[in-house]
Amino acid sequence: MTTPPNRWLHLRHPEGFDEVRFDAFCAFCRIWGKLVEAYLAERRHIMGLVGEIEYVVFPPTLSEDRKIASLPLGGSNTIGSRSFFEDHHWRRAWENFDVHFLMEAEEGITEDCGKGMHTNWRQCLHRESE
Repeated sequence: MTTPPNRWLHLRHPEGFDEVRFDAFCAFCRIWGKLVEAYLAERRHIMGLVGEIEYVVFPPTLSEDRKIASLPLGGSNTIGSRSFFEDHHWRRAWENFDVHFLMEAEEGITEDCGKGMHTNWRQCLHRESE
């Protein structure tokens, strides 16, 4: 039996996601999930990890106001796998959106950092000072 989601990766945009943009987000998430699967299958050779890691990618969701697209994740990830996939490779799930969209977009993660669930956000693209 698979564990339920215990953290969520997000992409937030003030204009929201129409059907085309959300479909693209879902496609990018499927590609990202396949990347995770491939790395986990070869983790002993590439990442130096041994043993089982339960890493579950759930179907993407869209907030009621359509401004936040999310990818629920579950499993018994390690600090290394979390850093490797969610910090370093999550960008692959959104980097192909057009630059005008990304200029206003933020990526985020919701997780329990020991004091309950909390979401941290950061700009997808860093803008130069005006």
